[in-house]
Amino acid sequence: MQCVNFLVLLFVLLSFPPSSPFSFRPPTPLARRPLSKVSLIRPCIQSQKSSTAASKTNLLSSVLSSPPPPSPPASKKTSLRLTYLLSCLQGFSQTLFLTVYATFPTMHTGSTMKFLHALTAGRLARGFNSASFHLSMISLYLLGCVLYRLLSFSDAPTSPRRTVPVVALLAACDYVPMQAKLLLSSFVFGVINSTSMKNYGLITCMLTGHVHKFGDALYSMKFGPGETTSAVVCLGFVSGAAGCLWGLG
Repeated sequence: MQCVNFLVLLFVLLSFPPSSPFSFRPPTPLARRPLSKVSLIRPCIQSQKSSTAASKTNLLSSVLSSPPPPSPPASKKTSLRLTYLLSCLQGFSQTLFLTVYATFPTMHTGSTMKFLHALTAGRLARGFNSASFHLSMISLYLLGCVLYRLLSFSDAPTSPRRTVPVVALLAACDYVPMQAKLLLSSFVFGVINSTSMKNYGLITCMLTGHVHKFGDALYSMKFGPGETTSAVVCLGFVSGAAGCLWGLG
């Protein structure tokens, strides 16, 4: 089942070129206006008094340093397809881990609650479902987030293709013991979720915020691109979860 996750994510990461809607683009240098406008106002500057010349010079500097016009909006079709695929991956994975292992390697609100429950029950270090096990999953998820930042070599978002060798570790989950499978999955999903959030601006591992956005939209009766994206996230998540349940029989 983990190999299915890997194949889906590999398709997501490699099927979108650097010019895709959510890919990182370095800041565009400030564009200069055509020099023809400068040549038109230069005689006026030379004929004025010194105070007038200074004000004209300041005006000219502001014209030359004005930022370029905003780039045209990205293709909605491609961005919604990417949103759907990432959400489908999350729905499939979370349903698999919850149904088969009753754990939460992809998001750690549940891991925190299970850690506290095991801690109060006295299951400190007894293998699977112990406090130390759930704390280890949370710690490895954090290490995955740190690895994502290390791969970037800067404050800019990491290229998704750099994370493919790390995500390939999901394919090894079919050949390791259960505890190692869950710990490794938690580490890899730290990288996956960081890629989704930092590169594409998408939170696909949780639906609460998207459902809340629907509530605001129902009150104001205004449905924009944000609500459309949230609808696609919910649809992709449900599709992935349904596919997992169908595969499990």
